[in-house]
Amino acid sequence: APSYADLDLMSAPGERHWAAARAWDRKERAKYVSFNARSKCWAVCLTWQGRTCHVGAFEDRVEAIAWSLHAIDEKAAGRRPTVVPSKGRQEAKKPTALAFTDAELREHAVGLVNRRKHVEGVGHDRRGDRWRAEIRFRGVAVQLGRHEQRADAICARLRAEVDKHEGRWPRDAIHPPARYSALLTGVSGGAGGAGGADGAGGTGGRGRAQ
Repeated sequence: APSYADLDLMSAPGERHWAAARAWDRKERAKYVSFNARSKCWAVCLTWQGRTCHVGAFEDRVEAIAWSLHAIDEKAAGRRPTVVPSKGRQEAKKPTALAFTDAELREHAVGLVNRRKHVEGVGHDRRGDRWRAEIRFRGVAVQLGRHEQRADAICARLRAEVDKHEGRWPRDAIHPPARYSALLTGVSGGAGGAGGADGAGGTGGRGRAQ
């Protein structure tokens, strides 16, 4: 079965979908998105050519809405909506590059670029011709900067995944935790967006990532 990372760049939500999902009113129902109380996740389901199409199940409502909007666009274009492989087992594991050095992290990111692999939270901003990275941390979308090279954006995202796994504020965050003080509680890590002693963008010799 395909993994979540096998998704092609064109088969994933774009910046427009994510922006609309982030701006969605919490009280407003999103079309094709419903909460499954049993599995405690947000399910995206719609019909395609008269048959039910289960797009996927997501822990985060914003992510589910982004995929639902993307599915609506795919359906309107006459394409079968992309089915997202389950991430449940993958998310339960530790980030795969937890012990990566800086060089290993960079090599891994370049490999993902060369193989055109989808990396969650990394997308292209055509207006500024930059690659943006972000991550959901305790219910808020944390921006990890905009980069000239996709590999740099991937590195920022992967470092943030390990920081999140360890309960620390992402070191590459462009804003400090104080900016989200009304939404966040119990954030560990240094101020100014630097996740601990490693500093912003650094890894202290061990590039922590997915």
